[in-house]
Formats: sequence, C-alpha cells, structure tokens
Amino acid sequence: HMHGHGSYRFVDGTLYEGDFVMGKKEGRGVLHFRGGDVYDGEWVRDVKHGQGVYTFANGDVYRGRFADGKWDGLGTFRSVKGTFYDGEWKDGVIHGTGTYKYLSGNEYYGQFRRGEKHGRGLMIYEEGSRYQGEYFCNRKHGYGQFDYVVGDRYEGHWKNGVKHGQGKYTYATGEVYVGTFENGQIVGEGVLYAADGQVVLGEYTEPASESHKPTNGKSAPQMVLCDE
Repeated sequence: HMHGHGSYRFVDGTLYEGDFVMGKKEGRGVLHFRGGDVYDGEWVRDVKHGQGVYTFANGDVYRGRFADGKWDGLGTFRSVKGTFYDGEWKDGVIHGTGTYKYLSGNEYYGQFRRGEKHGRGLMIYEEGSRYQGEYFCNRKHGYGQFDYVVGDRYEGHWKNGVKHGQGKYTYATGEVYVGTFENGQIVGEGVLYAADGQVVLGEYTEPASESHKPTNGKSAPQMVLCDE
C-alpha cells in the first residue's frame, strides 16, 4: 500500500499526485482526469472532502467546499461563458443563500432551494427594473415589489410569476390603483387615485400599463408544485 507523498497513474489514464494513507488518497492531492478535468484539494479515504478547486476541461471552475465527493457548503462557480454563483451548496446543487449572475446581465441575491430561486430574494434586471420579494419554484410567488425601469411600481401579491391578488400599482405619471389583480391584469373593484388626488371608485378593468406589464400569455395560472 502506498503511504506518504507520491504519484500514481490509474489504468484509465487518470493521474493522482499527492498524499496517500494505506493506499488511499488522503490529505492533499491533485487528480488529473483523462478527459482534462482537474481536482486540486483535500481528500478523505479516496473521496474529495474538504476545501478544493475543480477545473473542468472547458475552463469552468468550482472553488470551495466538498463533502463526500460533492459540492457542499460555501463555494463559487464561474463558467467560461460568464455565469457566476457565490454562495451555499448542498449535495452538488445550489441550495441556501447566494448570489447568481446570469449571462443576460441579470443578478439575483437571495435564497435557493435545490437549484431554484425559492424563498426571499432580490432580482436586478439588466435593463434596470428590479423585483424584491418572495419566490416559489423559480417564479415570483407570494408578496413582492417590482420597480419598472419606466418609473412604475407594483407592490402586492404574485402567483406563478404574475401579479395576482391584492396589490397597489403606482404609475410614473402619479396615478395609483389599489385593488385586485388577476393573471397580471387589473380586475374587479378597486380604487384609482388620480395624480391630482381625485378618487375614482368602482369596476376598473384596464390592464396595468399594458406596454410593460409582466405576463405569461396564458389563462389563469395553476399552482406550481416543485419536485420534492
């Protein structure tokens, strides 16, 4: 059994250089995979465990904590294409609190569950709008505030990614609507405050700023259920 520091080339071409204890990778070591991936970090009984850096053949890099061979704990992932994540991981997937920067230029700060935005978070969109509030299965769901780049603001409830339930919509022009939203649009009875303070009561069904309201183009959304 190898013991101490050394190197060993496996039958499949994989090369390990580092510490051994009783023939197993233990301590610090570098594993060069045949396909070009490289792991440089800590080992416990032949398993990646502790702090390490995993560099993929294509240039993507994970830097952080490993547990039982998987990304687990605090770590950063940076892709060659430009996506970046800094935060918590569990069993190899994003899980917990972190920051994710998308290829589009959007940035999300908040909670994740099994790789999806889930819980409370802040999304800053590349064009300048922003959403702060609750997420469920990657969609705006629950209570949240959306600030549009044109100056409008919506504060209220969301369902499956669209405005749904009680809410307050403030237009950049000064008008304010307080009432019910359904599938992204104003419906039913509500109160419309004019810019000069005048109050209009009654059935008000004009869609909220049609030109830039979020919509999924579908009928009333159903409840989203994440895979457990």
